[in-house]
Amino acid sequence: MTRLSTGVSARPAPDEFQQLTLPVYGPLTVLGALIAAVAWRVLVDRSRNASRVLRVLAPVVLLVSLIPDFLLLASKSQPGTTTGGVVALILMHFGVAVVAVPAFRKLMPPRS
Repeated sequence: MTRLSTGVSARPAPDEFQQLTLPVYGPLTVLGALIAAVAWRVLVDRSRNASRVLRVLAPVVLLVSLIPDFLLLASKSQPGTTTGGVVALILMHFGVAVVAVPAFRKLMPPRS
């Protein structure tokens, strides 16, 4: 584990917390983004007021996507689970949303 000069860990979780490794979160992130893009496209094509629907649906889906993280925190079912590690996972959900939603809006603009 990397330590800063202050003695504070630079990583939010121990090395055995595999959920913060690229082989674990990478495929799940790609799969989630692809599913979101397809759902966005279907909604844009089929809804008369896609903009309003997406304004409500995107945050709801983001919140629902956090359920496994909170379950992981509550159960500590994975080795090395820490609050910091789970918070890092939660922040990753928000990071993906901050990139994906504007990209989807630009590439697949919703009708108002």
